[in-house]
Amino acid sequence: MAEKELIASGIGDVPSWLANEGLELAEKYFEDHDLIPEDCYEAYNNGNNSQLANYWVQAEKIANNVLAGDERYENSMINLEFDEY
Repeated sequence: MAEKELIASGIGDVPSWLANEGLELAEKYFEDHDLIPEDCYEAYNNGNNSQLANYWVQAEKIANNVLAGDERYENSMINLEFDEY
């Protein structure tokens, strides 16, 4: 069985170090709400309009808060996903 790791990738001009800061915020959000990120991701990818899918959307919004207010990144975003290895 493949291992999964939550990762963040910058879309646009987001440097990897800033995407990683957003990832840390998202991981804290999942931890603070006793959520399993894989379950939220699966619900979101399956198109469920469920609370778990909404948690995933909220985690991505929180990750993108590190970009707020910086004009260099106004056309960029942080995307959360899983990497299998």
